[in-house]
Amino acid sequence: MYLTTVQAQQHSTEIVTHASGTSLWKFEKLPYEMYNKICRDFDKDIPGISSNDLAGWLELTAGEVSRIENEKSKTHAIIEIWIAKDENHDVKNFIKILEDKKVARSLAGETLKCAEQIYK
Repeated sequence: MYLTTVQAQQHSTEIVTHASGTSLWKFEKLPYEMYNKICRDFDKDIPGISSNDLAGWLELTAGEVSRIENEKSKTHAIIEIWIAKDENHDVKNFIKILEDKKVARSLAGETLKCAEQIYK
């Protein structure tokens, strides 16, 4: 049995879409697959590159983190909260934070390298 593109997308492990009306418009130039890879990588909760580490790097409060404990993708929820907190929070600043923490290359490899090229 072959799945149509729509059926395949419904059965995939994709985290989010870049829907208009959300704060993710600040990430709009970042390809969909790249954003999902970043979320999946942090959601694996590997020590040193976990969603909780990301929440700390993005300076979320304990209350903000506790409200998203049951989200399908904690990373997606963390990024949405972070973006909403400041008009200057965008993908370029997000990548800089990851680079400062020395995880940009190891976390999503070519994903963030490509994103950097988009936002230079």
